[in-house]
Amino acid sequence: MSDQTTSVYTALESDCIRLVRIFPQSPDDPTADLRCTMRHFELDDLPAYSALSYAWGTEPSSRSILLNDQRFDVRKNLFDFLSLARNLSGPYAGWLFIDAISINQRDHAERSSQVSQMWRIYSSAIPVLAWLGPRHDNSDLAMQELGRNPSYWQDERNMSAIWIGASGRAIRALCSRPYWSRLWVFVELSLASKVQLVYGTAAVSWDAFRDFILATQGAVITPAVFDYVEGQLWKNPAIGEHQAMCALPAIQMIQYASMRAGSTDLWELMFALSHLDCGEPRDEVYALLGVAAPRGPELVIQSDYHTSLPNLLNTVLKHQHHLQPPESIEQVQSQCTKLESLFGE
Repeated sequence: MSDQTTSVYTALESDCIRLVRIFPQSPDDPTADLRCTMRHFELDDLPAYSALSYAWGTEPSSRSILLNDQRFDVRKNLFDFLSLARNLSGPYAGWLFIDAISINQRDHAERSSQVSQMWRIYSSAIPVLAWLGPRHDNSDLAMQELGRNPSYWQDERNMSAIWIGASGRAIRALCSRPYWSRLWVFVELSLASKVQLVYGTAAVSWDAFRDFILATQGAVITPAVFDYVEGQLWKNPAIGEHQAMCALPAIQMIQYASMRAGSTDLWELMFALSHLDCGEPRDEVYALLGVAAPRGPELVIQSDYHTSLPNLLNTVLKHQHHLQPPESIEQVQSQCTKLESLFGE
């Protein structure tokens, strides 16, 4: 993030957030800069807004927009969303919380304060927009299938047929998107009261997507069929594709995101979700604070990006020992080994 990019920020009070609004594309000049405005709002007096859930990506911020009439650099995936959203209505045209823009990522104190409010920001947003990226891999076909009535998938013939055609390949591609491998996505989906899955210009409700996934998991695909005319046993080609689908990242994400927020301890969550990606190691703790089981004030861990990772892990271990005192030195050694394995330190 360049110095020019950070100059757009003014001090943000701890009880406020920034929301962004995208200006529509000018019909007279389709090549004009993508323009957004950003304002401060008090958490207790927020307008109706949506929140964006997306994969940041690992490439540098190489795309430029105008934010409050100043140059601001963003990464490609976010730029793709903004470019699409400025031509759409509904939640795209209203106020949006977009973490890469709404939070000054270079201000550690502000990041710490805002991360501690994520539970409130994403639980209050209607809807949370789960952005999978621009149209890709026959994504429109996948979204069309996901929008069907759930009763359609109760018929084994329909469930079998989809996995041996273009629709099945498109859905598998959707369920393999980088979005599903991100730790913050788990948090955002767990906190959200309403989610809209967005892929290109197509959108389906999270409920429709979840119903399809649950139907897929519960489906009984007949492995083989005996052909009485030919006198042969024919293997159902859908069985292998169906099994492969059940192992995709989106399936695990739905299972974890369906857990009630606040029902699982921080320690258990950290290791259960260790397969999910997180660019900032400390976020493997901080991201989960808003969804872990609440504890007494003496056990509160505060988001603080000035804290070193070793000091943070020491706090996490103390937190766990307060909840469940260790029974032996060997148990403490085992816990330290698990932390070392998880954080690579």
